[in-house]
Amino acid sequence: MYYSKGLPNPLLKPDGTLVKDVQEWEAQKAYLRGVVQEHMYGTWPGKAEKVEALSVTTEDVFNGTAILEKVELAVTYGGTTFTMDVRIHRPKDHEKHPTIINNGITYDPSFQLQNPYQPEVAKRGYVLATFLMADIVPDYQLRQYYPNLPVDGSKLRPKLPCRTIMAWAWGHSVVADYIETRDFAGPLISTGASRGGKAALCAAIFDERFVVAAPTISGCGGTGAARFCGTIDGSRQDSVRCETIGRVGEVFPDWFTDQYATYGTHEEPFAIGDEVNSFPLDANILRALWSVRTVKRIIGAIPLVRSWHGWRRSRCLICWACRKRMLSICARACTPLMRSTGLPCWLSATSCSGMNAPNPAKR
Repeated sequence: MYYSKGLPNPLLKPDGTLVKDVQEWEAQKAYLRGVVQEHMYGTWPGKAEKVEALSVTTEDVFNGTAILEKVELAVTYGGTTFTMDVRIHRPKDHEKHPTIINNGITYDPSFQLQNPYQPEVAKRGYVLATFLMADIVPDYQLRQYYPNLPVDGSKLRPKLPCRTIMAWAWGHSVVADYIETRDFAGPLISTGASRGGKAALCAAIFDERFVVAAPTISGCGGTGAARFCGTIDGSRQDSVRCETIGRVGEVFPDWFTDQYATYGTHEEPFAIGDEVNSFPLDANILRALWSVRTVKRIIGAIPLVRSWHGWRRSRCLICWACRKRMLSICARACTPLMRSTGLPCWLSATSCSGMNAPNPAKR
């Protein structure tokens, strides 16, 4: 039985030996994806059988500097065809642009949940494609925060072999299938906030077309360490005010597998208990599965979201790879992360063994 009071080592193979080169790391990633599916998300659905646009309407936005496309997609999966409503903001040119795929809650402006940075995104040469998570799985629990949030329970939706977080993540891949048919499609980026951040993380783990992942305030089950959580200033452990496996399993039981919930306590205040030490994963492994791509983790000052203490404990993309010269793919894989966060790696890249590794900036 697995047991560890510290962060699990992503380089520890099933036979008890350590990964020693990039080729072995590729095999280890496949193994770890299996562990992640069993203990967190369920089974990755794979590609949709068919994705096509039923309708596309366009209009000028942002004082004529960009174009908004409203796209209705018809998606077939498992013999069921359902629709997805995608909004695409893009620059007014015919060039290829990095494309951010974002998950959203509603397009209804009365909820004031729209992205206020859309004009700036287009101005800087990005495409922003947003889909509604409710088109995949309805988010009934969100009504505790937004009682008037419209949720169409009668809408036809796919039957997927996974839990809700992975189902929303799969929505990123479906939209990517469509985006790749468009002339403007450039490198793909996954993002989302809170529960959407957890989904954006999952999408990047299982779909390597996403060269950058930017989960925002994703908390427990996201980029926050399950074994460590604390106050914003990192001064002390605080599992009462922070999101934990126990709290997630109790409040949002459909997000992750039943097995995931067993690694948390199920009584208030859902503090981190000894159960978590049997969890064979943690945030450092989830981020290791992005290597050698780039991850940008964004933290918000929200009490119930995993914050600085957990970030310090698992801050490097593949921080275990830096320790004791275990695997030098960190030498280049960590570089873009450190540039984007301004945080140092646990050990400098020069302490690694010098093995050549792919440069994520050139992928």
